[in-house]
Amino acid sequence: MCILKKPTSLRLKKVAIFLAINTVIAFLLLVAAELYLRRTSTYIIKQNSEKGIAIVPRSPHLLMKQTPNGRRFVPDTHVIIKNHYLS
Repeated sequence: MCILKKPTSLRLKKVAIFLAINTVIAFLLLVAAELYLRRTSTYIIKQNSEKGIAIVPRSPHLLMKQTPNGRRFVPDTHVIIKNHYLS
């Protein structure tokens, strides 16, 4: 028969430190992933003089049109495309 010991204050402190360290490491990994994705992925920003700047949902068919010479951006869309090889 197994007899469980009552948790001591030392054991609770160790568990609390372990959880705190793991939480900080997970937070830092998430921040690093966010920074990496912001630097490498393409995103579109709508430029609006009244409300400032807002991120546009990805809809490439709305911003590009197919021409006989290939795909082209639609003129007068008033957006900023960041981290794209054509911008």
